[in-house]
Amino acid sequence: MIKHIVLFKLKPEVSDGERRQLVEDLRGLKETTEGVMKECLVAQDMLPSERSYDIILDSTFDSLDHLQQYLVHPKHMEVVKDIRRLCASVAKVDYEV
Repeated sequence: MIKHIVLFKLKPEVSDGERRQLVEDLRGLKETTEGVMKECLVAQDMLPSERSYDIILDSTFDSLDHLQQYLVHPKHMEVVKDIRRLCASVAKVDYEV
């Protein structure tokens, strides 16, 4: 199995509504990407600080091939457009478990 963890730091001007929509869009990726994602957890930081990221996507894939399918999936790419518009910084790590 492959873990795909992504951290999102929002731009200061992002509204609460835009934040909520991004969280919902990230949560929806498991369904909209036609089952290539096995598990998906999206959560928001509870104790903001200067070194915090605001949102985490913690996802699991059966294989590296499934992760690669997800990364180029049109529904994922739609969310990526919003991520680029709303986020000041994004960090990720992919690893095998």
